[in-house]
Amino acid sequence: NQVGAAIAEICGAGAGTSAGGAWSATGGVGGSTGAGGACTLTSGAGGSTSGASGAITLLTGTPVDGNSGAITLQTAAAVGTARTAGNVIFTLGAGSDSSGQPGGIVATQASNTSTTARPILDLASTWNNASQVGPALKVNVTMTAASAAALIVDIQKGGTTQFSVGQAGTLVALGNITAGAAFAIALTGRAGISSPSDGILTVRNNAG
Repeated sequence: NQVGAAIAEICGAGAGTSAGGAWSATGGVGGSTGAGGACTLTSGAGGSTSGASGAITLLTGTPVDGNSGAITLQTAAAVGTARTAGNVIFTLGAGSDSSGQPGGIVATQASNTSTTARPILDLASTWNNASQVGPALKVNVTMTAASAAALIVDIQKGGTTQFSVGQAGTLVALGNITAGAAFAIALTGRAGISSPSDGILTVRNNAG
């Protein structure tokens, strides 16, 4: 029943106005055509009976008076011709059976009392190629088996769904949908509806 030994790396505190010490792990440089060495953080395995494996925690220090630091995951830019930059990949484990859930990516933001709300998820991308077709955001669900009421997108407020997309592509919005002047509803292979000016609705056939 003994706990396994822990490895701790503690960097020294800064004196006066100096920054505290930093910790770095760097893989070895690869040969002329060899890949560089990898750095891996692996927690210990759980015991034989209901023992959970260890956790890996990335935690910024609590400031005495000031902003807290950021945690950055960054891949280097590719170099050469037709080279691709590396991805930041999250691979989540499966549950042990139908009663055990697989892992998920969970982000919980603290109570926001600021007059300026910071998004809990803020994504940015720059497209600079005329052939670019996206998408900027993609969700792909492999529907091996699911309830007919299963939702691919479920946006809630206070636990109540405000906007959802079902597995058959059905879109449901609790409130109004406001669109720009060029908005049109087009049914594939059928008629469409648009509003060319205020107070006018135009129904068009499939030919336009």
